[in-house]
Amino acid sequence: MIFLAYVKKKQYFCSVIQNWNILRPLGNIPVTTAVLKPLLTGYNNPNAKIKLLVEQGYLVPLKRGLYIVSQEITQQEPCLGLIANHLYVPSYVSQQFALRQYGLIPERVMLITNITTCHARSFSNSFGSFAYHNVPRAYFAFGVTSQTEGTSSYMIATPEKALVDTILFTSKMPNSLVGLEKFLEEDMRFDMEALRAMNIPLLQTIAEVAPKQTVIRNLITLCQR
Repeated sequence: MIFLAYVKKKQYFCSVIQNWNILRPLGNIPVTTAVLKPLLTGYNNPNAKIKLLVEQGYLVPLKRGLYIVSQEITQQEPCLGLIANHLYVPSYVSQQFALRQYGLIPERVMLITNITTCHARSFSNSFGSFAYHNVPRAYFAFGVTSQTEGTSSYMIATPEKALVDTILFTSKMPNSLVGLEKFLEEDMRFDMEALRAMNIPLLQTIAEVAPKQTVIRNLITLCQR
């Protein structure tokens, strides 16, 4: 009995080490079932093994067919921006979540807001709630940059684009200059001093391809004061 217990314990630790060796090199980058399966060719049923890895806590599901390796294995913090980029492709982090990242609004933002050229979608997992808003391709391309967080990089709107995206997807947005200023200052509690540092040429380029052009041109006027 003691010998059998020893054998089982040894098998367990060998299995743990094997799982770590397979998964740790993946880091904190979200991976699909298609990426995982070639790593599990030593198993008769890779799909069953993936399910077991989830049940054991080695893999954390993000949505159907997409996973991230447990922080216990990677020793890396999960990156919400990177997760958001991979949940729905193509997309970039934007709106209030991005503005908070830049320190332009004071309130903590719980919803990870994103922009995509695909249909609007939303996802929820153990890392939070993710919302995706649809825009035309011509508008999508401008004002997007890469941001590094630890060892991870992800696509995020520039401060200018994040602000414009917020304006576009705010219902009943005032068209007047005074109304926009009040919205930014009182409703969003936006850092009004930061408007002076905005990239005017970029805003002008965005205004040419964006909806709500009157409001965006009012925003440009506010930035030029």
